[in-house]
Amino acid sequence: SVMIKHFKKNYLKLHEPVFSKKTFHHIQNCIKSTFVSPNGKYNKLLEKKLRKITNSKYVICLNSGTSALFVSLRSIGIEKNDEVLLPSLTFVSTANAVLYNNAVPHFVDTSEKSLAIDPILLEKYLKKISIIKNGKLINKKTKKHIKCLICVHVFGNSAEITKIKNVCKKYKLILIEDAAEALNSYYKKKHLGTYGKIGILSFNGNKIITSGSGGAILTNDKKIFDFCNHLTSNSKINDKWEYKHDMVGYNLKMANINAALAFAQILDLNKIQKDKNKLMLKYKKFIESNNLNVELITPLENSKSNNWLISIKLKNEFKKKKNKILNFLWKNKIYARPLWTPLHKLKHLSKFPRSQLDNTNKLYERIISLPSGPK
Repeated sequence: SVMIKHFKKNYLKLHEPVFSKKTFHHIQNCIKSTFVSPNGKYNKLLEKKLRKITNSKYVICLNSGTSALFVSLRSIGIEKNDEVLLPSLTFVSTANAVLYNNAVPHFVDTSEKSLAIDPILLEKYLKKISIIKNGKLINKKTKKHIKCLICVHVFGNSAEITKIKNVCKKYKLILIEDAAEALNSYYKKKHLGTYGKIGILSFNGNKIITSGSGGAILTNDKKIFDFCNHLTSNSKINDKWEYKHDMVGYNLKMANINAALAFAQILDLNKIQKDKNKLMLKYKKFIESNNLNVELITPLENSKSNNWLISIKLKNEFKKKKNKILNFLWKNKIYARPLWTPLHKLKHLSKFPRSQLDNTNKLYERIISLPSGPK
């Protein structure tokens, strides 16, 4: 109630972007140049900045994080009926990218600490349901090849990524990181999205920096970079003036005007991050000083989070009041939100294979994300 009285006059959005004067300067420059479509100056400037921040050899900026996931899966040879492991506790785009490739999403459980895939539960599950034959992980029930695991870093916080990577290595799984929410987040001083064969970022309007709509692929693999770069440019072959294409391609590159917006934002990333870190501390102090019946979701040890969405977990005895709390906040123009509905609970995804998802179901009942914008 103390916070309600203080903020009642304002609309508290979940995560609104902040635009400085340089934002308008760079967008105007882009418009004046007339190069507003893909492959302009700002695409290259943005990719260069992202290479530096993430220490990734290759970066490709695309029109969404979903596109980045779709193309990443295509680049590692995901085919019809291949199974792809992913958490049920993620935004629907993670599963959509699998389905776009005619593959099968296979849902696994999450950790109550990290909200990401639980490596111990994952290994126990794989021991039970799979067998390695001729260097491939085969689902004993469906007889399908389990080819890949997508590790989602939730709310900008790191998964137990080194443990997950070790499980992937042991079970012949290709690791892709969905770091859509995790620009400027690190585990053991290594940027999230760079532990796997490929990582992806998102620059949607609610992320720590935005291009309006956009995403990026991160990889150190030259063959994957070349394939993704070619595929997302309509599979066009370089020629002086002829329009030649050698396979079905996609028009998925980020527009230069969107890259101008993201480039201006990334110049302010340190300031944005400092403001978000201060907000995290304010929430922490408020919860502790008022002895609230909630637990603040905090990063793993040895990690650095961008604190994208600052979230709380209700104590078990209060889980039935989650919707009542959300209704109260919304009535007071404080736009907190629940976790995503777990994907296995969505009607069109309920038929796909899954492990026991006890933690996923428990977390869904108890997590609330608080307004987390740098303002």
